[in-house]
Amino acid sequence: VELGGRRSRRLPDSPNRAWRVESFNAYADHMQSPEFLAALDELAAAARDQPTAVMCSEALPHRCHRRLIADALVARGWRVRHLLSPTRIEDHQLTPFARLAGTTVTYPAATLF
Repeated sequence: VELGGRRSRRLPDSPNRAWRVESFNAYADHMQSPEFLAALDELAAAARDQPTAVMCSEALPHRCHRRLIADALVARGWRVRHLLSPTRIEDHQLTPFARLAGTTVTYPAATLF
């Protein structure tokens, strides 16, 4: 399953401006694409049949796009666990500034009013 990696450009009208890290903002934009949604469906189908891991070269989930993928899976009702070491496993917590509309996750910038 190819969920895509690091993205470098956010959309001009991005609904994900809460991310201060541009590559996370750009990946959140990518998460709205048909390609990402199809790949996420494929990942979910594989995970129904067997234990499944999403891997990246970045070890820490909070510094990696896996955090956003985990948010998308949690929004769909999946339990996501981060394997941090052979003895440390943590359940994923939805990113605090994430907003859900059904199974769609966005990260809108805070507003004053």
